[in-house]
Amino acid sequence: MPRKVLSIFVIVFTLYGLFLVLKMYFADFLYKQSQSSNEYELALAAKNLFPQNPHFLLQAARLAAINNQQAQAAVFIRLALATSPSEINFYKLSSQIYTSMAVKKATYLQDALKTLQKAKTLAPTDPVLPYQIANILSAIKNNKEAIIYYEKAIQLKPNYDNAMMRLAEVYIEQKNYSKTKELLDSAIKINPQNKDKITIPQN
Repeated sequence: MPRKVLSIFVIVFTLYGLFLVLKMYFADFLYKQSQSSNEYELALAAKNLFPQNPHFLLQAARLAAINNQQAQAAVFIRLALATSPSEINFYKLSSQIYTSMAVKKATYLQDALKTLQKAKTLAPTDPVLPYQIANILSAIKNNKEAIIYYEKAIQLKPNYDNAMMRLAEVYIEQKNYSKTKELLDSAIKINPQNKDKITIPQN
């Protein structure tokens, strides 16, 4: 290859590399600005520059949900998880977005639940996942299953006082006050500030 042609190729690839660096820098700038301002258009612009970037997709999804564009948010979530199917934090964030969308459409809670259950298969020892699954099950009044997942979370993390407190609330609904007291006592030992968070009805 003639030296002149080789030099042209080097210049072209160098310029292209510089273009990609500047493009990523600008997209990251838009992304961070959208985080501080909650401006959907900024998040969308960052996503459009790098349509396969899961961070940009989930930020666009979060702000789409805030702007009552739930269907679009769901599309972005699916794309993000398809792009990065093994990153647990993306599943957790996706579930949070779905849960926020359930205020407008309750069926999104099922999407949040499925997302967390998928994550749990990828990270079976993460206590946060069964805890979050239990919270959703409790919200849809499936207390029987919620109890199983709260207990799983406590099994994985024996000092998980938040899970103990939420499980205690479920037992209060079932009028199982002995179980409530047992959990409350354990949670108070871990964190004394839990003392006044639950009042057990007097028989």
